Amino acid sequence: MSQPAIKKHLKILMEEGLIKERKNGKYRVYSLNRTSLQSAYNEMLQYIGDLLDDQLVSLKNYVEKGEFPDEQQ
Repeated sequence: MSQPAIKKHLKILMEEGLIKERKNGKYRVYSLNRTSLQSAYNEMLQYIGDLLDDQLVSLKNYVEKGEFPDEQQ
């Protein structure tokens, strides 16, 4: 992977707050922002859980009644 490509990806991660940057002489040192990463992970788990709950309810309705959510009146 080229240096410009890596720099572009690091910039995106920094903009999202997932990594931090500090300068050490002529070098830049990057590290994970654990708090932000944990928060993003928890949001993702909640979203996936809600999505699965909705799908399971739809499946339950289909099995019990033969109905999809958009077919209900």
